[in-house]
Amino acid sequence: MVRVVAALVAVLPATAFAQDKVELNRITRVEVKDGAVEITGSRTPTFNTFTMTDPPRLVIDISEAVFAGVPEVIPGQGVITGVKTASYGSASTAIARVLVGFDREVETDLTTHGTTVTVKVLAGTAPPPVAQAGPTESGAQKGTEEEAAQADHAQQRAAEEVAQQAEQARRVQEAAAAEAAKQAEAARRAEQAAAEEAAKQAEQARRQQEAERKKAEEAARQEAERAAEAQRRAEEARQAELEKQRKAAEKAARRAEEERRAQEEAARRAREEAQREEEARKAKLAAEEAAKRAAEERRRQEEEARRAQEAAKKAAAEERQRQLAEERAAKQAAKEERRRQLQAAREAEEAQKRAALEARRAQEKAAREAKARAEEERRRQAAEARRAEGATAGRGKRHTLAFVGFRPLGRGARVTIKTDGPAEYEIREADERTVVVALANTRIGAHNNALFLDTSFFGTPVLRVNPSQAGADVEVEITLAKPVPYQAKQQGDDLVLEFQAR
Repeated sequence: MVRVVAALVAVLPATAFAQDKVELNRITRVEVKDGAVEITGSRTPTFNTFTMTDPPRLVIDISEAVFAGVPEVIPGQGVITGVKTASYGSASTAIARVLVGFDREVETDLTTHGTTVTVKVLAGTAPPPVAQAGPTESGAQKGTEEEAAQADHAQQRAAEEVAQQAEQARRVQEAAAAEAAKQAEAARRAEQAAAEEAAKQAEQARRQQEAERKKAEEAARQEAERAAEAQRRAEEARQAELEKQRKAAEKAARRAEEERRAQEEAARRAREEAQREEEARKAKLAAEEAAKRAAEERRRQEEEARRAQEAAKKAAAEERQRQLAEERAAKQAAKEERRRQLQAAREAEEAQKRAALEARRAQEKAAREAKARAEEERRRQAAEARRAEGATAGRGKRHTLAFVGFRPLGRGARVTIKTDGPAEYEIREADERTVVVALANTRIGAHNNALFLDTSFFGTPVLRVNPSQAGADVEVEITLAKPVPYQAKQQGDDLVLEFQAR
């Protein structure tokens, strides 16, 4: 069996891109040179490989390519018995196949340089060197000319025998190569017919999937628009309620400020009234002191005292009447001020109660709306869960990774992960330049599917794609040149990630 050590690029089957209009890669040269096969086209090739046995062969399928002036059969060299070429499909489904035959099981290495793919046979797989007889030595060294002549003659006869055997082997190989060419031609025709039929079926399936996808996208867009409209209306209602609450709070604050100022004015008036009462008390004390002095003066001068006493009594009576009048006025003013303050306090309390009632009603309304939204969200999540349970009814099946493909899209790139059925997957970012796709309950099938893809020379955001087995799951690590936006979507059995260029 021919073993391929590394395949730099693996791509989707050509039918997956039947809708893309691309320029075909024209393969103008296939040459066996220095024990290697060189395949040269008009642009960088996109290809995949597989091996065949009895006899050992390596098949290279170049996507979106045709042969131009390349013969169907090319003679081999060394371990390479021959090369055959064949074309399948047309337009964007065209495949140029190169079949390399070997005379034994070998390990090969595929490299791409510019528009040329080179298939090399690795060291250690070439035919073993022919053993040549050399001079032997006995216990005693002889070194005579006769022995040297005999040794030369023996070497010449051995070389002739080896040449005869090589000639016989070459004739057998040529006969086998001719027979293999006939068988390969018959197989090519059968494969070409099968490939054309498969391309037709794949095109029909693609058109049906495209129609279903557009229908699903339209339904999702309408649902998103309805959800956005409902959210916008809810936001407008919430903003209106908040504005109403703010205005009510500002109004209550203004009323409280007015009440505070009224209370300060009442306190000022009370202080002024107290000051007038103090002045009246001092005046009364002064009058009493004057009366005492008048009494003393009366004792010295009785007449003057009586007159002074009468005048003092009269003045005192008038003063008492004035003071009583002022006291009654002050009491009445204080009573009126207290009544007004009580009225203002009652009005402020009523305003606070009304504001609290309005706030409580607003909170109850917001709570009812939040409860309704939560109930609607719960119903939506339950419906999604029921749909998810229906979609994952076959989740217990263990899937197999068929292959991992890469395709440049202008300055962007597409990575395709194909399994033998729709598998559960999770996409996470290990860091800003590493995206990891985890396929649940999946195993890697063929050994070639575990080989990493070095895509750095394409000049896209994707530098490397590396699949690996992680327990019961398969993890595909995608290394980026820099952080870029990307989209992931499931297309039948294929999980497609498209990375955009920045």
